[in-house]
Amino acid sequence: MLPFDQVEALPPAAAVRRKLDSFVIPWAWAVGVISYLDRTNLAFASVSLARDLGFDCKTYGIASGAFFVGYGIFQLPSVSMFHRLGIPWLVGTIVVWGLVALTFAAVRSRVGFITLRVFLGAVESGTYPTILAYLSRFYDANAVGTAYSMAASSTALASVLGSPVAASILLMDGVGGFRGWQWLFMVEGAVSVTFGAYAFAFMPREMGDVLSDAEVRSCGGGGVPASGKGLTTTGRRENAAAVMRDVLGSWRPHYLGCVFALVLLSMYGCVFFIPLLIHSFLAGSDTATSTTSTTPTSSTGAASCDGGEGAEGATNVAAVLLSAIPFGAAAIAMILIGKSSERMGERRLHGSVSVLFGAACMGGLALATALHAPAAVNILLLSLSAAGIWGVHAPLVSYPYAFLPKDQASVAFAVTNSWGALGGFLGPTILGVVAQSTGSYAISLAVLAAGAVVAAVMLYAFQPPPMMGGGSQGDAERLLA
Repeated sequence: MLPFDQVEALPPAAAVRRKLDSFVIPWAWAVGVISYLDRTNLAFASVSLARDLGFDCKTYGIASGAFFVGYGIFQLPSVSMFHRLGIPWLVGTIVVWGLVALTFAAVRSRVGFITLRVFLGAVESGTYPTILAYLSRFYDANAVGTAYSMAASSTALASVLGSPVAASILLMDGVGGFRGWQWLFMVEGAVSVTFGAYAFAFMPREMGDVLSDAEVRSCGGGGVPASGKGLTTTGRRENAAAVMRDVLGSWRPHYLGCVFALVLLSMYGCVFFIPLLIHSFLAGSDTATSTTSTTPTSSTGAASCDGGEGAEGATNVAAVLLSAIPFGAAAIAMILIGKSSERMGERRLHGSVSVLFGAACMGGLALATALHAPAAVNILLLSLSAAGIWGVHAPLVSYPYAFLPKDQASVAFAVTNSWGALGGFLGPTILGVVAQSTGSYAISLAVLAAGAVVAAVMLYAFQPPPMMGGGSQGDAERLLA
């Protein structure tokens, strides 16, 4: 307990929270933006890249999903290394994935491209669980979900910001003898390397780097270590194996992982195809085309992954720019639903209703696509479905912090995210394969919508363990069984 004279001098909790939000969230958000741009810039490059490398919808879908093979396999090892090494491990991976992104510009074969996607996934595998673990150094269990949703809004806002930037870079086609999509990989890879070096020097590592001694003491009872030390203390390193064993032996992280896999099935099924979907809506092609296809096109809603004629022209740039609309809707939904979930202290309804709404809108998009609805209607439904699917993030990923201590919760999220990688692989793969075989995006979108419905039902059915003494989420029992 603090001496009485020190209690009077402690700053208000709201002021400390604002200070943390100002100094910590921007760093976590920036890491998310850099990571997400590097993993998804393929979407912006998709129309011209698919044509140049000879990708049909099936190949493009598999190449998009290949990222999650490495991502899923190396998730837990990467998070474990962060627990041991801290920020240097995180910024080191940022530099490496930037170098990998640069290498994409030199790829000339399908096999080489898919191999690099797997390697990029391995390097980026621990990013978001690491972000969550990093934030848990500064926020208690009740607030970490909102903090993460603000940081994870980068997954949508990166594409909002990236859309006009990517469109501008694609217009550099031919400069220096490089294609527009090659310039896109080179520029964004160089940005990652530069940011990694900057973050190594300036990114806060513990509460003492952000708060004064009095402010740190005021957080001492809120689930954040008053010493300012985080997840890399000696005691936690010694217990790492036990924590991993306990988490892996519990059914709850695996159950939430299955839910997350179904969410990411829909989410990443859309992410890598949003520019192609919008290009299809604008161009009005009727059948699935490949780089060697001579099938004529005529109506909206077709599955076209090579861009067809004029792929480098106005329609391609317009599709990339319009991609900002669904991603913007997703970012707003993530933040609003996250704040509402924290304010009401409720996760189950916030998460399940959000993803069910997204599923309904995606099902509507499938129907609208099949009926050749106007492009404006399709883009509206695509935006609403993105808002619902992305909106589930804060309630879902913060669930482990409702019933586990922070060291176990961060590992549990890594387990959940590893399962999610399966959905990240299957989503774009299913969309590409089904679109290629049926000649339309409608059936693919219906499959993704069905997966989101199952996710909503499973999330609603999930019952976390009881809290200790009916207290706050930060006082939850250490209950895994």
